[in-house]
Amino acid sequence: MDYTGKWKLSKMIIGIDEGFVAKPIDEIIAECTDEDEKKDLLHQKETIIDINPDGRLYMFMPLPDDVKNKSKEELLKLFKDEGIENPILTDTHFSFRNESQEWEMRGDDLFVNMGDMGCTYDDDGNEVPCDPWVKWSDSKNRNVIHFFTAEYEKM
Repeated sequence: MDYTGKWKLSKMIIGIDEGFVAKPIDEIIAECTDEDEKKDLLHQKETIIDINPDGRLYMFMPLPDDVKNKSKEELLKLFKDEGIENPILTDTHFSFRNESQEWEMRGDDLFVNMGDMGCTYDDDGNEVPCDPWVKWSDSKNRNVIHFFTAEYEKM
């Protein structure tokens, strides 16, 4: 599977009475009654994961509505005023160059360096260092990737 390219949110894992289920983002948005939560869900739906062939992964977030009509120069100034140097801008999205992540293939699986530090515990209660590399591919469905509680499909 070639994981390079752009990926969009398709499902989120949510809790229900029977446990957890992956539910299409459009259904979650349609059922949402809280306007602030709906706004957050729509923002998440528009976020794009861009996996570059150069081994870097970028999260592109949608530009806020109140700045969408600004020129690239105006946007760069706004970001700079907020202390953000060299953002990556498209007509509709932005990302932070310094927050990109490494990715690599291990066999058929996609792994992303999430930079996790610290320790966890094994079944025997022994402290084990966290592996900063997290598997994002799905062995059962190679057409999706997983980022925390979200499932993304290739655009």
